[in-house]
Amino acid sequence: MKSYGSFKKKIPEAGIDGGGHEVAGSIKFIEGLLKEVLGSFAEEISNMDEI
Repeated sequence: MKSYGSFKKKIPEAGIDGGGHEVAGSIKFIEGLLKEVLGSFAEEISNMDEI
């Protein structure tokens, strides 16, 4: 999956930040852009070749 940096570039107004490690992670963003951020995240997941 893409790094948080790619989401920051795609939706810069969302103030995306996050962290974690290989098996867990977190993402923080401006709540008012929930649909845009989660939509982008869901799109990325649907395009994954492996789980």
